Parts: sequence; C-alpha cells; structure tokens
Amino acid sequence: MNENELNNALENLKYEYSKLDTLYNNLQEQLVDVLKYGEIAVIDCTMDYKITSSYGAFDVIFQNLNKSYSRNKDIIDLINNSVNEIDDDDIEVVEGQEPFYKIDVKNEFLEFLKSSKKQVILDIFGKFNNDEIYLLQVKLIKLEGFIRAFVKIMPSSFFLRKYEQRFNKEITKKDKILDSIVNSLSVGITILDSRNRILLMNQTAKDHHFSDAAKILKNAQVEGRLYCDIFTNENNEEVNTRMQHHGKVLARGDSVKYSKNTNEKNVNFEIYPIKNDGNLVDELLVISSLNAMPDVDSDLKISKLTSLAKHFKLEGDNLKERVKELELNQTWLMKKGDESNNNNKLLHESLRQLYHYLEILPFPMAILDLPNLKYEFINKSYLAMIGRDKKEVLSRKDEQVFSEELASELAHRVAESITGGLAVPVTIHGYKGKQYMIKNEKGQPQHIMRIFNT
Repeated sequence: MNENELNNALENLKYEYSKLDTLYNNLQEQLVDVLKYGEIAVIDCTMDYKITSSYGAFDVIFQNLNKSYSRNKDIIDLINNSVNEIDDDDIEVVEGQEPFYKIDVKNEFLEFLKSSKKQVILDIFGKFNNDEIYLLQVKLIKLEGFIRAFVKIMPSSFFLRKYEQRFNKEITKKDKILDSIVNSLSVGITILDSRNRILLMNQTAKDHHFSDAAKILKNAQVEGRLYCDIFTNENNEEVNTRMQHHGKVLARGDSVKYSKNTNEKNVNFEIYPIKNDGNLVDELLVISSLNAMPDVDSDLKISKLTSLAKHFKLEGDNLKERVKELELNQTWLMKKGDESNNNNKLLHESLRQLYHYLEILPFPMAILDLPNLKYEFINKSYLAMIGRDKKEVLSRKDEQVFSEELASELAHRVAESITGGLAVPVTIHGYKGKQYMIKNEKGQPQHIMRIFNT
C-alpha cells in the first residue's frame, strides 16, 4: 500500500470516527433527557464515595429534597444533608417492631463497600416541607474502579395511586364473587343497620319478602330503604311487631326467632346481632327460610355461613398480608386525609366487618384446601368442639389432628364430597354436621367446608 492509499484510508477512518462521535453525543443527550424525564439521577463516585460526575435529574431531585442543598463532593454527606428525616411523632409504628424508616446512611454505604455484593438497593425515607412522606431509593453498583449510584425519589402519592388501582380491582372482583354466592343461596340473607335500613338483601330474601306477582320489586335494588317500608301488604301493627323483635336484639344482644305469614308464604325469621369493637350491636343479620324446607334447622345454620365463607376464604388468604401492609403504609404515606387514603381505610373496614360477620355466627366451621386437605380456616366454635388450639390445627391435616380411626372416616367423607358434589353428613366427637365441596370459577374442586350444629 502506497502513501496515497494510506492517506485515503486514514481520512475514511477519521470520517467514520466523526460519525460515531456525533452518534455517541446524540445518544448521550437522549439518555440525559430520558433520565430527566424519568426523574432519575446517575452519580459516579470513587471507591471512597467522592463524586466524580453526575447527570440526569440530579438537581431536580436534590432541590426537591432540600432547596438549599449544595453540590457536596461526598455522596454520603450529600444525602445526609439533603434528607429531612422522619420524626417518631410523625408516624405510628407497629408495637414490637423496629421503625422501618430508620436507616444509618453512612453505615449502609460503608457496609456495602466492605461486602462482596456487586449491587444493593437502599430505601431512605424522609418528608417534604409540607410533611408528605417520600422514599428516596438509591441503587449502588460496583464497577471497575468506581461506584455508580442510581437515585430516584418517589412521593407517597405514587404508592397511594398504586394501592388504589390494585385494591379497586380486587374490590370489583370480590364484589362479583360475593354477589354471585349470596344470590345463589337457598335461604334469605338480609343485613340491616341500627336504624333498620337495608344494607344487603339477597334474591332469596326478596322472594320471601315480596309477593310472586311483584316482579319489579323482586328485581329492584332495596339497599338504602327502611326495612319496615317493604311490607306493603301488612298493617301497622304487624310491621311494628317485626320492629319490636329487631329492637330486642339491638337492646339485649341476643338472637330472636319467629315465624310469620308473609305474602302468602309462611316464613321463618332468625335475627342475629352484629357487634362492633365496643361489644355494642350496630347491625342485624336476618336469616329467612320457608317453613316447607326440609331439614330447616340444619340447613339454616349452614346457609348463614355460606354467603360469607368463600368470600372470607378469598379475602383471608389473598388480602390478609396486603391489608397488614396497607395498615403499615397508611400510617406514614399520608398524614393528611385525602380521598385515596379514605378509600383504603374503607377497604380495611369492609374486610374487618366480613371477618366479624363470620366469627359471630355461633356454629363450628372449618375450611380445608384441595388437594392438600390442610386446614385453612377454623373458627373458635370449631376449636372448642375438638378441644384444640388454633396453632395445633391451622395448616395441618385431619390425621395430624384426630385419631387414626376418625381421620380415616373423615377421608372417606371427603372422597364422597368430591365425587358426589352434594352435602355429606359428618360426625366429630358426637357433633353432627354437613360437609360441602366449594368449586372455583372454572367449576373445579377447590375447598372442603364443614359446618356443625350446636
């Protein structure tokens, strides 16, 4: 190759290098724009955390944290001087647990440096000047001869939106399941508040309360109406007698049973108190059934729980830990009550009430999962019936709880429930009850439910 050819090759290389350099600069500018848009800062440091360069949303983030911040040459000092720490008085902490928001930034950074870890994510909590809580997330990565930190700030409103979207979806799904279960029951279920205003009435209860000719009323939404207003064919004295029964339950806290001809049907009514945390009755549960129903006493007791059992199972397994997480996060995410926070509190209250409804019905009950046949739920009456503590039964199988003979008999009953799909009689320690198979939305066996007479 002669000199001219070498010069030409050199010029071509310079041209290609120039193109690559321009492309690199453009890509770097685009990267910086993306980081700024995503509010992420990238900080490069020496192995002793001295800042050598930064780009992205560096100024945006640290000005939000502390408007008087200065570009400190040490990333540890930069964060410590910028973060407005949360005081113990700002939030409530679950008793017996270490405050989750407490972190020694310097110690965490130095521990990472000494460890063999290649990367670590640190969650640092603080509060803005308006007292809103935020999470400053710092991801540290060890590279060849230096440390790179990715820094992002997430206000509490970000978490609330995520929680709201997730729980709204959960609520909608569970509401559909609950409506389907409640309206498929063979007994009527009505829930009233302390003023006898209807909170819930399933389709069977409407059939018991309304005439067969009143098709419009049977399909109408009655929630929110006064209970006494739906008895259009009864005189004031008869309606007042019904209200007196409700008054007794509200005042004394004891259940009441009575039978009454209602729209040419002889209907049994059982009224149960629903008590609040202060042990005061603030709601009523009314169970209704036709006198012509076979095995009324047993079926009524079983049906009282059916509307709530499967829903509680879904809530207890899938949301119990989420609600605990939500309780913890609600205490620090927003001190000021806003609409999203109120929605989450309402969700927690709703779940608490569902659990309470299930616990107050005084019939031994248990739910076992399939195919493992381990106990997933047992109420206090069931534990009292078998003479065991909850920790001795929960997540265990029948053969771990009962004698070999009884466990074998129960296994046969389970097989009958799965193959037959009908109610199967069961007896434990002289208590008689029934066993049901619960299917999932696809019609597949999912749980075994046992309910006993008292």
